[in-house]
Amino acid sequence: MELRLTANKKSRELLQKNIDYYGKWNQLSKAVSELNELIDAISIDLDTWEEEDTKNTIDEIADVIVMCQQLIMIFGI
Repeated sequence: MELRLTANKKSRELLQKNIDYYGKWNQLSKAVSELNELIDAISIDLDTWEEEDTKNTIDEIADVIVMCQQLIMIFGI
């Protein structure tokens, strides 16, 4: 299976700088943290669905997308 980054060259360079600066292990740990935050946000949405209150979930989705892009780079897929 092959996944492709949707980020442009400048964004990929910034993602790689984060990986290089913080280290792969720390970024893997950060990905777990961001995924947990998204799970929590979705759980709240399931309990109290209000469309205008989904900003936190949208923010967490964005964070997870960034971390997934770094994971693709880290694992070379």
